[in-house]
Amino acid sequence: MTTAGSGRFRVMFKAAVKKEWKEAIRRYRLLVIIGVFLIIGVLSPVSAKMLPKMMEMVASQSKEQGFEFSYNKEPTVNDALIQYNKNLGLLPILIVIMGMGLVAEEKIKGTAETILTKPISRTSLLLAKFTVFLFILVMGVITGGVVCLFYTLILLGKVDIVSFAFLNVLLLFYFIPFVAVILFLSVVIKSMAGAAAAGIGAYFSLMLMGGMPYVGKYSPQGIYSVTSKIAVGMPEPAWIIPFISSVCLTIMLLVIAAAIFEKQEI
Repeated sequence: MTTAGSGRFRVMFKAAVKKEWKEAIRRYRLLVIIGVFLIIGVLSPVSAKMLPKMMEMVASQSKEQGFEFSYNKEPTVNDALIQYNKNLGLLPILIVIMGMGLVAEEKIKGTAETILTKPISRTSLLLAKFTVFLFILVMGVITGGVVCLFYTLILLGKVDIVSFAFLNVLLLFYFIPFVAVILFLSVVIKSMAGAAAAGIGAYFSLMLMGGMPYVGKYSPQGIYSVTSKIAVGMPEPAWIIPFISSVCLTIMLLVIAAAIFEKQEI
């Protein structure tokens, strides 16, 4: 790409990012995603702290009914991190739901054709959608992580900040491929519902792949296995391969989606 060409692309990309940012606010993607991270960040340490008391209530009720039940485990920092990691493990479903209309909706309503008559190329539009969604996820991870850290410190004690920060970075790269997946499906499938259904199918397919011996640890789902071990305090050095797998899958899907989008009739 020439200097003039790259300059034009930057202009188109900035215009597309500005448009997508406004769309993310108008469609409540920003509010919903950051709100969910915030709720998870609060509830994870709070629920870990309250679990023994809830178990005591269950034990007293079961005793009244003639059953013996006891729960003596004191809540720990790891309990909060386990809850945090487990709750965020379901976030890809939210990503699929919030992103199902990224391209498909604009094609259905005909707004994509209007947008592309302006000085915005198809590739710059697609990359802008990915960039804005990624930025929202980064904001969400920071928000959820800071809130979870704050409440865990108050309720349960000292947290290994470096390990917790690393867990959050890995979780971000666990989420990123799902943005590329739903963006790709939104390009390929004309229906928003179809893109969402296929995205949820992709989520469960990756989950199944993650459980396969000799395969799961090399897939993006392997990142979640690593974060699960970090949450319980286990040293886990084998994060590099699933991390690379996540990045490669994301790039591949974006390149294919851009190539298909460039040739589509809108």
